[in-house]
Order: sequence, then C-alpha cells, then structure tokens
Amino acid sequence: MMPSAGSVSATPVPLDSDNQDCPISTNDSNPFRTITHKGDMTWYSQGLGACGDTYNNSSMTAAVSKMMYDCWPGYTDTGNPNTNPICGPMISDSCGSIIPCHEPLTATVYHGENSIQVKIVDRCTHCQVNDIDLTPAAFSALAGNIGIGRTNVTWKFNKIGAP
Repeated sequence: MMPSAGSVSATPVPLDSDNQDCPISTNDSNPFRTITHKGDMTWYSQGLGACGDTYNNSSMTAAVSKMMYDCWPGYTDTGNPNTNPICGPMISDSCGSIIPCHEPLTATVYHGENSIQVKIVDRCTHCQVNDIDLTPAAFSALAGNIGIGRTNVTWKFNKIGAP
C-alpha cells in the first residue's frame, strides 16, 4: 500500500549551515532515513556497487543519490565507500563476487498501486537527492517496462530488521 500523501517530503532535506553539501543529521535523527522520498526512478546496469558487493541486472537492488550516499550519518570519506553505514553492517571479511560483504539496508519503492522492496547497494552520481536508480529487473517489476526510462515514484527506507 502506498504511503499517504501527507507523509511525502514536499521539500528537500534541510541543509546544514556549515556544510551546504550535506543535510542536518545525526546518527539518532537521520532525515534521509525517516521521510518518504518523492523523486524520479531510473534504471542502470548493475555490477560492482559502491558498497563493494557485486550484483547483476536480475537482482532487486538500487542506488541512492550521490548526495544521500556521501552525506549519510557516520560516513567519513576515507577513499573507501565500502565503509559507508548506508551499505549496512559487514557480514563477511572474506567477501567477493559471490559472497556479499554487507547486509544491505532495504527500501520499498511505490509506483501507482505497485510496490517492490530493493536492497540499497550503490551510489547514483546523476540522481537528484530523492531519486532512486534501480536494476532493470527491479524497474521492470515495478513499472512494467524499462523502455519508459524514467518515472515518478515515492520510496522509503525500511526499518532495520524488516525483511
């Protein structure tokens, strides 16, 4: 069921006056995590994601905007995007192309009366702050056809521990 219109963020996430590139947030109060996002949904070819895990175009995975990824509370740009808390907790030290390194955060994406759940595993450099970029399989499952390329959606992070 789609979230009510009252829960949709009509305005951008507030920016910190000291750092205009990132929203005001702490680990306890993360506006990215708590609001329903309204933006565009696009699709991309999946491979090795910014979180360091490899997925394919048949996976139900997604990328969030560069701003959201880079400004996620607890992330410090050490040159290794795999350490970003948005990637979820590390579950394996001996990960690679078959064994994932992280247990990704999940989000539910709504389009019309349809919804799907995706794992957040990547960073979208061309997305606006509330956009989401899906694999072809996820995009098709929600919109019916990747041929449309871009469409409006709402989406929200699921609670930690939710399937």
